[in-house]
Order: sequence, then C-alpha cells, then structure tokens
Amino acid sequence: MKQRIEWVDILKGIAIFLVVFGHVEVYSENHLDGFFYRLQDVFCMPLFFFLSGLFAKPQDDVKDSILCIKKKFLQLMIPFIVCGSFYLFIMSNKPWWALFWYPHGQGHSGYWFLLVLFELYLLFTLCQIITRKLTRDLSGKTFFVVTLIIELVFSVIYILSQKGIFIKEPWYTAVSFGRLYYNFPFFIAGYLYMRNQDKISLILSKQIYYISSIFFVCLYVLSNKYEIDIFSFQWILALLAVIAIVSLCCSCEDSISRANNNYKYKIEYIGRHTLEIYVLHYFFIPRNMNYLRDIIVPNNLMDVNIILELIINSCIACAIIGVTMCCAFLIRENTYVKNLFFGK
Repeated sequence: MKQRIEWVDILKGIAIFLVVFGHVEVYSENHLDGFFYRLQDVFCMPLFFFLSGLFAKPQDDVKDSILCIKKKFLQLMIPFIVCGSFYLFIMSNKPWWALFWYPHGQGHSGYWFLLVLFELYLLFTLCQIITRKLTRDLSGKTFFVVTLIIELVFSVIYILSQKGIFIKEPWYTAVSFGRLYYNFPFFIAGYLYMRNQDKISLILSKQIYYISSIFFVCLYVLSNKYEIDIFSFQWILALLAVIAIVSLCCSCEDSISRANNNYKYKIEYIGRHTLEIYVLHYFFIPRNMNYLRDIIVPNNLMDVNIILELIINSCIACAIIGVTMCCAFLIRENTYVKNLFFGK
C-alpha cells in the first residue's frame, strides 16, 4: 500500500469541504455574492490542481504515455460522462449535450474539474514528449521552459479571443479553455514541487507563509473594494494563496505528523475520498432554500450575518459530505458501478 502524505490529504479534505460549502451558498441560497463563496472560489480549485500535479508521474517513453492517458481517461472521463449525464437526467431540464456544451451546461453541469484535469494530463504528456526530444530530464529546466512556452501560447490565444479575433464557440468553451489556461501552471507547479521537493522545501517556510498571506489579504481586500475582476489579478491572488497554504504545511509537516486526534483522521479520510464527494455532492445539495437567504441576508447583500452564514452552511455541508460518503460506500460494493461513478 502506498504511503500517504498526511498534509496533502488534510488539504484535500479542507478544500472539498470549502467547495461543498460554497455550492450550498450558490444552489441553496442563491447567494452568489456570499463572502465565503467568493473567498474559497479564489484558491480552492487551483489548490486541487496543484495537489493533483504532485502525483503526476514522468513517463519513460511514448508507450507509457499512451497507457497513462488511457488510465486517466478511465479515472476521470468515465465519471465525468456517467455522473454528469445522470445529474442532467434527474436534476436538470437541460438536454444531455449540455454536459459538453459549456454555455448551456453551466461549466459542464458542474463537472468541469474532471474534464480540465484530464486535459491537463494530455498537456503534461505533450510537454514530456517534447522534453524527451531534447533531454532525458523530465523535471529540470528544459521541461520548465517547454511548459512556459505552452502557457505563453495559451496566453496569446486567450488575449486574441477576448478581442474577438478567435471565435469562442464551440471549441473554446467546449474544452473549458479559460479554466485550462488558468490552472495549467498550478498543475505543473505541483509536479515540479514533488520532483524537486528537497530544494523547494528549503525555500518554503513560515516567513514565506507570512509574506504571501499578507500580500494575499491586501490584494483580496483591494479586489473586493474596487471590484477588480481582471483575469491576471485573480490568478495572482490564487498563486499567493497556494504558496501561503503549501508553505504553512511544509513548515508544520512534523507537527502535523505528530498530531493524534479524531478531527485530523476524519479530515484525512475525507481527503482520501474527494473524487467520490465531488461527483456525488451535487445530487444532495438542497435547492432554492430562499428562506435561508432571508435569514442570513435579511435586507440586502451588504447586510450579511457572517457568523450565522458560517454555522448554517457548515452544518449543511457536513451533512452533505456525510450522505455522499454513505452513498459512496454502497457504490463501492459493486465493482462495475464503482468503476462507472468513480473511475477505474
């Protein structure tokens, strides 16, 4: 059995809780401007892509790369298609093709993460193939330069598309290009971190945590005050948040390992089953509970009871995670159904 990295499982557990928490605000309360939703929306998914990149493995040849892509297709795209289609069938009045047609599917019906993660593995494989033509080091400077060039090409495509030079439909949104371009650096950063962990760990410290946290708070307040919604500005916010979180975990890794309490083990358990929670939680989020919005936001969006919002949504999120874990346990009893819902 592979040895788990405790702080990674803890981060994944906290992140998936925040995702469910945010979706409760959106789907249950129709509260798109919720404080906690806006906060977690900045860094949760970039953090997930960084953590996914930690376990991306270099492939020795093209044959291994093809086998890796096949494996990731079974792990990610089968749940994307099956769960996404099932969700559309029983929970939405949209047609089946809404899962693939981004504008009508509202982010591929919420399952965009699986699609983008699979696309990132395709790009990752392409970067390795190009790097192998130049050198055998798949985690050194050459690999970094190759990924940087690809990201720059993406930047040009994105800028041109914003100016209307590229037609966005259907390919641009069907492949969720904006999210792919946005999260590709975080995935690669996770891969490079794991391959060069000894060197990078010397840089990441509590000092880096404090510095990046201070910059994040200042820029986040500035973003909210002046309603800055610039793509690059939001990306910098996400980068600062991920650096702060990873720096804190690296500097406290020994303390995390020595900790021995039930809360830690529960969070780790949740972190080990984020895929199951992600694909199932949409089915159990209560819809249109506008009376909660009336309680939390009694007059207008500027009058929000933050404490009450935190308590109510935390309880609902915990209940949803508990139900999804029970359902996941039942699904895993049947191998065929498990492979359909959670990938092989």
